[in-house]
Amino acid sequence: AGNCVKILGMNCSQMGLTAHICGDNTTPSIHEGDLLVVGSGSGNTRTIALLAEEAKEHGAKLGLISGNAESTIGKMADYNIEIKRLPKRDGETSDTLSGGSFYHVLVQTVDMIRGYVCEMIGVTSADMHYNHNNLE
Repeated sequence: AGNCVKILGMNCSQMGLTAHICGDNTTPSIHEGDLLVVGSGSGNTRTIALLAEEAKEHGAKLGLISGNAESTIGKMADYNIEIKRLPKRDGETSDTLSGGSFYHVLVQTVDMIRGYVCEMIGVTSADMHYNHNNLE
């Protein structure tokens, strides 16, 4: 889930927005007016819950993309995108959207967020290409 959210961070950077990835040495401190976006299939990942708590304590807003809006992190979130799990069918031993399938939907969700934000702020594909990393 973290890698999918990193894609969103990269997209935001390419849109010309200020974006950072938690844990990177160049990430500045978080403050009021900032937004921490996290992804967690369960919404209960302990390390992510701790980061979310700290962000909220510093006045930041919290956005969560998960499979459980009623989770520990979901209850803290100011913005909550829930990727609903389908009910189990007879004979199934796991959720239909568990494991790998959740991440496929998460990638598509991140892409839809990118498209929506681009439209809202007037960013074109050419703008994003201009800001794309060219030190590869």
